[in-house]
Amino acid sequence: LCSCDGDCPNNEKSDDCPRHLNLALARKGCEDCPRDHICCVCLGEEVCVPPVSKKPGVCPRRCLDFGNCAESCSCDSDCSDHEKCCSNGCGHECMPAVIVKPGHCPRSRHTSKRCAEFCSNDSDCPDNDKCCSNGCGRECMEPQIGER
Repeated sequence: LCSCDGDCPNNEKSDDCPRHLNLALARKGCEDCPRDHICCVCLGEEVCVPPVSKKPGVCPRRCLDFGNCAESCSCDSDCSDHEKCCSNGCGHECMPAVIVKPGHCPRSRHTSKRCAEFCSNDSDCPDNDKCCSNGCGRECMEPQIGER
């Protein structure tokens, strides 16, 4: 099991049990847990606890280089208000959360001559624009709303 969603492969969800309490998700039991709690196992006993809180936003896109190989956080709750616990390519550290703007990027037509990274995430773009691939680099574009 992984302890934070960011540690899980293929966008799987974590067990959501607070790691600092050494809890594991119970596969059965705890029928009397309140709706906003989950059932975890601690020292062989099933306990009802609130799930680990996840902060809004996503981790910033990682460049190809690797960061410090230390584990300075394990979940978002280890970080300050507007930071998330993110992989740096080797370990985990608190990084400013990136807010994903609504809508989706237009399909890349691979026709752009602008082969540069003008943005790295939606936060770099003005107003409602999103940071999108132009087929060769990334630039701010007006989002498409609705289904792809």
